Amino acid sequence: MRKFLILGLLVGLVSLLFFLDSALGTSAWAIKQDAGWTIVATGWGLLLHGWLIALAGLAVGGGLVLAIMGYLYGIAENTDHEQAINDQKRLVSEAEKRAEDAEIQAESRYLKQLQSAENREKRAFEQHQTAEKMQEQASEMVRQANEQADLERENALRAKQNSQNSQAAFHRKKRKLERLTKSVSVERF
Repeated sequence: MRKFLILGLLVGLVSLLFFLDSALGTSAWAIKQDAGWTIVATGWGLLLHGWLIALAGLAVGGGLVLAIMGYLYGIAENTDHEQAINDQKRLVSEAEKRAEDAEIQAESRYLKQLQSAENREKRAFEQHQTAEKMQEQASEMVRQANEQADLERENALRAKQNSQNSQAAFHRKKRKLERLTKSVSVERF
């Protein structure tokens, strides 16, 4: 806003110079001598002869313009400051919004990672439990297999013992039968 005000002031000064040039071009300074008027200056030369009037006009007009420009410059400066404050507030608001969004995203990522870690931990615990159950089942199967093997060994031992007993009984009966057969054959003859 201040830039426009200063630009307007410059345009006004240039316009004033053109106005003064055209007005002074058709004006003259004349002094009364004896019976008539004598022109002593025309154009910008008038300022040398009418310096008192020019100085008074400059003081009054310049003071008025300076007062008005000071007032307008203060308003423009306040407007610029308000605009800058509003811009800073907007930037702060946008930064806070971005920070809030970033915080929400970070919290969301953290919760996802935490959930993922909890799921992995749960799966690991379940796998550990499953492995322990499988180990217990395997141990039980080994124990049952060992019991079955012991039982089969005992059965095989008993079967071998029975077989040996049966063979011994068979041999005893065979010998007895042979003795009986010999004794019957000897008696027959």
